[in-house]
Amino acid sequence: MSTGVLLKVSLSDFYSVKAAAAEIGIDTMTLYQRIHRGTVAVERPSERMILIHKDEVARLKIEQGDVAC
Repeated sequence: MSTGVLLKVSLSDFYSVKAAAAEIGIDTMTLYQRIHRGTVAVERPSERMILIHKDEVARLKIEQGDVAC
């Protein structure tokens, strides 16, 4: 059954874990730990792929800035 709502999502709206960590300014393993704890929202299009939306990366950058102050 279709809801009639079409969502347009592009891969350009997402970061890989490595790219997101670099953008945020944290270590990749730190980001993986946060993902594992459930404190970072991710999309898993397949078992081995983890994508982080650009809005989530922006939220994490702000949060990281608050910690650094």
